[in-house]
Amino acid sequence: MSGSPKYSEIRRNELRRQQAERERAEREQRRRQEEERRRAMALVRAKEQARARLAELTGRVRELHVEAVQFGDTEPVDELIADLGRVASGVDQAGTSAELGRTAEGIDRGERALAGMRFLLVRRRQQRVADRIAAVAALVAEVPQDVRVHYDRDGHDEIAQLLERASRMTGSDTDAAIARADAAADAAREHLDRVLQRRGAYEARQAQAAALVAAAHDRLAVLEAEAAQLRIPLTGGGPAVAAVDALDRVLRDGDLDRVVASNEEAQARLAAAERELDALTDRVIERREVLRSIVAALPDTGLQVDRDSFREQTDGSLELRAYSPAGQAFAVMVRDNAEHRTEVLYTTEAMSGEVVSGAPGRSCAPLLDIIDRLSDEVRRDGFEPGAVRWDDDDPDRRPPGSAATVAQQPNIARGAS
Repeated sequence: MSGSPKYSEIRRNELRRQQAERERAEREQRRRQEEERRRAMALVRAKEQARARLAELTGRVRELHVEAVQFGDTEPVDELIADLGRVASGVDQAGTSAELGRTAEGIDRGERALAGMRFLLVRRRQQRVADRIAAVAALVAEVPQDVRVHYDRDGHDEIAQLLERASRMTGSDTDAAIARADAAADAAREHLDRVLQRRGAYEARQAQAAALVAAAHDRLAVLEAEAAQLRIPLTGGGPAVAAVDALDRVLRDGDLDRVVASNEEAQARLAAAERELDALTDRVIERREVLRSIVAALPDTGLQVDRDSFREQTDGSLELRAYSPAGQAFAVMVRDNAEHRTEVLYTTEAMSGEVVSGAPGRSCAPLLDIIDRLSDEVRRDGFEPGAVRWDDDDPDRRPPGSAATVAQQPNIARGAS
């Protein structure tokens, strides 16, 4: 009989398969719950930002109300304050990022309404024409020039020309200068309305794209945390990380149309990583449960478990040694085979000695008896051990207790690691 390690392939019985399916469903539920928790936290932060923006806008509207009182016409300002109050209620009640996004549209409308009212008040003030021109220019300048040029270049150029013409007429034709200044105020009101509307629409799309990217990051973070907790590699993590990083770059480049397409790729990679993690988790749990069954049964075979000898290798294989009362070492390894099925490898110090002496075979029968008794315990725990086999010619089957190089002999001496 061969002196090579003995191995047996392990399969789950029906109850174990059902349990694995339940555990996978529970993991999926925990992932979705964690993603939802992260979304809820992001929503809280976004609400805080919306409230800050709304408070700043409401403060500016109330300042305008003081001036409107002087003209005896506060109704438009009062209506805007009431509208912003309704928007504030919407922010408080928003339960999703989409609902919060609709309140952002309300804030944008408030910004545009305020800008329009301020230009109308400029026209109603009794002031020198030069001051009126300066007031229009100052209101326009509150929105950065590059933003105005980006969203409405024609309007920007038209206002610059109107203000220049009005300034040239201030010393020669006051009435004409006032008319030019008023025309500039009207054009500026329409220009800023277009700029703010277009900027708001872009920022809304940008927020939606950013939410997609954040969700992809959250999904990846959940998988990484789950893998770390189980002490297993995220085997599909490389492509998923690359896809999420690419999604980040597209967002930073401002190509919002491509974000959707890139997000589809990222989600596909993340889904593949989830499937790979689920499959690996199932196998890792199975290996650990099988080894637990073996450890529980070893004392009944007369072997004392050396718990300090336990090793979990980088490839996920589990190794453990036990000793007979006479000090004879027994080693077991639970690992994946080439078909990604759980396989248990067994060897003893006596077998290693026989291989060295060139007279293998005498220690196989006692080992097979131990394996049979261990298999009974494994079977009671819901697994189906296959027939015991051995194969000296398979270099992929590293003996339990050996170093990574398959040419080395099993290292099963007491205290070896």
